[in-house]
Amino acid sequence: MTTDDQGNPILNPAVTTLKQDEEIFVLNTLIETHTFTNGNGIGDKVEGTIVS
Repeated sequence: MTTDDQGNPILNPAVTTLKQDEEIFVLNTLIETHTFTNGNGIGDKVEGTIVS
């Protein structure tokens, strides 16, 4: 997480695909808390699940 030239929060890359059992490390350099989604949409059975 960082900001663009106008100061808007961005994630680069904006979309990332992971296979089962792969891991991702996200470094949030901003003060605000941010969320991530799995791309399956509202109502997905893992929506809102905290993972580590």
